[in-house]
Amino acid sequence: MKKTLRFFVLGAAFLLPTLPVALRAQTGPPVGHTVSTSWTETDTTSGITFTVYRATGACGASGQIFAAVKAGITTTNFDDTGTNNAGVPTGVYCYRVTASLNSAESAPSNTFAATIAPPTPINFTVTIK
Repeated sequence: MKKTLRFFVLGAAFLLPTLPVALRAQTGPPVGHTVSTSWTETDTTSGITFTVYRATGACGASGQIFAAVKAGITTTNFDDTGTNNAGVPTGVYCYRVTASLNSAESAPSNTFAATIAPPTPINFTVTIK
């Protein structure tokens, strides 16, 4: 069921798109420093775009600040490859996504955590004769 909120300000109507749902995130190649996110679009209005937000730390942490990673996404998935495609640094991150139509932005989706683990050290033995 499509739900669209209408707001009237100074006689003009603004449509807020419905929030995306079922956000998922998983880490993957290269070297596990990419976070692949996907979500379900609940509003089929033409022209909707999405913005993916990321915060450092576990989801629900007090004082958590989300920053936009990518705006203007027209699909229901996004691969976060970090700044300049250098990979997302080791750590725990919390993601959420919003939908936008014109200048109006929806409420955020559910949050989803992703952990980027440090690389596993490679143990080897060197024998000198």
